[in-house]
Amino acid sequence: VLYGSLRPRTQASIDLVLFVFFYLPGVLALTWAGCTYANESLAIHEQTFSPDPLPLYPFKFVIPVAGFFLLAQGIIEILRCIICLRYGAWPSRVEDVEEVDIDKLKKMVHVKDADIARLDRLVEQQESKR
Repeated sequence: VLYGSLRPRTQASIDLVLFVFFYLPGVLALTWAGCTYANESLAIHEQTFSPDPLPLYPFKFVIPVAGFFLLAQGIIEILRCIICLRYGAWPSRVEDVEEVDIDKLKKMVHVKDADIARLDRLVEQQESKR
């Protein structure tokens, strides 16, 4: 509630400090530890303990890869904060999270409601024949 009532530049300042001092160090530590963990697993060719052992080390490389993607997202968020501090407003995210608009989708693929109704009738006829 308090954060939402602040001006965008104040929000960006708070976010920037939190990203730099908390998020980045945590993600860097996760990525570093994940690399070490995955490399040690690869060095010993770690496998499951079962009658038909499966290799575990490829799966452990997911940890540093995920850390890399989190690091990239953090850098992008820091850049958003800098843009907000510079221009006084948050960059728009509307296109990123826009809900599927059925009418826009129909226009994009050149489909009309009559075409959909006709297709539905054909499907029903095919199903009734079975």
